Amino acid sequence: MIRVFSTFPRPRTGLAVLCGVLTLAACTDLAGPLPRAGVPDELEFSMGGYEAPSADVVLRGDTVVLRRGHWAPTSPSQNDSVKTVPSAQAWANFWTTVDEIGVNFWRRSYVAENIADGAGWSLRLSADGRTVESYGSNAYPDSRGAEHEGEWTPEFRAFMAAIEELAGGPLYK
Repeated sequence: MIRVFSTFPRPRTGLAVLCGVLTLAACTDLAGPLPRAGVPDELEFSMGGYEAPSADVVLRGDTVVLRRGHWAPTSPSQNDSVKTVPSAQAWANFWTTVDEIGVNFWRRSYVAENIADGAGWSLRLSADGRTVESYGSNAYPDSRGAEHEGEWTPEFRAFMAAIEELAGGPLYK
């Protein structure tokens, strides 16, 4: 709850609402866009599931580190990692994709209640004072932030492709 105290005469209702909206807009820009270029402050993305391949992408300075693995109780883990320093153009492409697919509107969580096994994913992306944190379990967002259960949305596929471009190769072998 935000309270505004003033010694000025009380404005009419319509004007009070407008002033409140303008005050909120000046304090925070929750729906504002993420940047269009450059290295973010933070980037962490992971995806995997039971007896399935897994991938973790983490930004360390200007370097994107991709760790791939496969966990299965009946076989030994197979892991590898790749380090890449994306070009300015790769970052520009990433931000264009992020903007086009509406990552800015992704909700905090996407969970398919009726699917027990499958894949989980998580994202933390911070830049210019804005942070998007989102995760899912067998459910994926679209460009409006709506949830789709069971299958990747075209937007989620585009995001995965953008992450793979930054990482310098496929998330899964």
